[in-house]
Amino acid sequence: MKKYIIPVLLLGSICISAQNNTLKEGFINNIKSPQITDFIRYGNIPIKKNVGELDLNIPLLSIPTQDGNTIDISLAYNASGFIPSKKSGLVGFNWSLMAGGVITREVRGEADDQLGSPQTLNGINGRHEHGYLAGIRQFGSNVNLLPTDNDLNNFASPKMTPALDNQDDDFYEFRLKGYPDDNTTRYETTPDMFSFNFNGISGKFFIAPNGNVEVTTSEPHKLSVDLSGVSSQPYVNYCTPRYESEIKITDELGNKYYFGKQGKNIEYSVFLGTDANGDNSSNLPVINSWYLYKMEFTNGETVNYNYQEDNLPINGSGSSFCHVQPLQFWKPLTQYAETKKLLDFNVHVNEYGKGVSTDQQAWGMEYTHMTAEYSSGYSNVYSIIKKTLLSNIVYKGTKINFVYSDQNNLYKNVDIFGSSGSATPMTKPNQKN
Repeated sequence: MKKYIIPVLLLGSICISAQNNTLKEGFINNIKSPQITDFIRYGNIPIKKNVGELDLNIPLLSIPTQDGNTIDISLAYNASGFIPSKKSGLVGFNWSLMAGGVITREVRGEADDQLGSPQTLNGINGRHEHGYLAGIRQFGSNVNLLPTDNDLNNFASPKMTPALDNQDDDFYEFRLKGYPDDNTTRYETTPDMFSFNFNGISGKFFIAPNGNVEVTTSEPHKLSVDLSGVSSQPYVNYCTPRYESEIKITDELGNKYYFGKQGKNIEYSVFLGTDANGDNSSNLPVINSWYLYKMEFTNGETVNYNYQEDNLPINGSGSSFCHVQPLQFWKPLTQYAETKKLLDFNVHVNEYGKGVSTDQQAWGMEYTHMTAEYSSGYSNVYSIIKKTLLSNIVYKGTKINFVYSDQNNLYKNVDIFGSSGSATPMTKPNQKN
């Protein structure tokens, strides 16, 4: 068997970022590892050569397959401009290791595969309506009852209903009626947007109101996307998703590409809420990326992409790697010491302003008036990203190994602003990233 070794510099980190206005959980769910961000940008965002933007790709290895395909590994540079608080990826700042493939998503509202609690006024730990895919699945074979594009554009549609998340909310939001039509089946009106990049093919897809998957991709490719393996995820107070999740894509030639499934093949974020020192009630893992783990060609040949074991099973009783001891700042528990390189801890500093509303009367009618008075300050929210690392690629008698080494940066001190606006130092001397 031929063997190739690709050395990679492993960059782990604790990220500090800032956000204006109210920081929603949806923002946290859309934070991904730097490797994912740059990998997807390459091929999906055109390079602006007319303004001198650099198009830099360094080939490392290319192995031909019998059916005319190639297994390519390269380094790509993203020169699209400065992004605040951006971290370095596996192979350096703005560089991406282009090997294999990935599907990632932008969560819009609820995650499409999230099961909510629409029958409970306050939800379960903030979970209200079902996600878009979970809602559509309730209809089963009754696809003729699904809403149409016109229903989504018409707030007076009988397929939609207004709802409150909390009893003291000032505004209603619209939800789609599920099947059967009762208060337990309501689901969101906006699907997530998925992006992909694999085997030289890039593009996007989303779920249409009728349940079909709409795909846009680089010509001349025509792809079909199978989401039947994407399990609906219930709310669980675990640190890992509850069920396996797999996406399958078939191209116009009949070649099949498999993404995700096992926990080691997916990247997900865990929202820790506003307290990372023991408040574990808000944990909710959300999958943000599915990595390519197998290519299956029409001639029967396969290419397997194997990822490092994370020792975080998603079909068991649930992992507790995101939990901490009371009154302690988050760090991996002893039993997860070997998994530390796959975990990114993120601190998000949120600057906010709160408007003051008053009930007033005019022309005999009551209305709510938003005044210019407001209070301001800072608050922190926390999250963890469980990353994925490619271990090797296997094709027939050839094996390509990836070897990672640690970057010995030290996280020593950072000031985190509390709600009073005063700086609170958090010191972790000699702690490796």
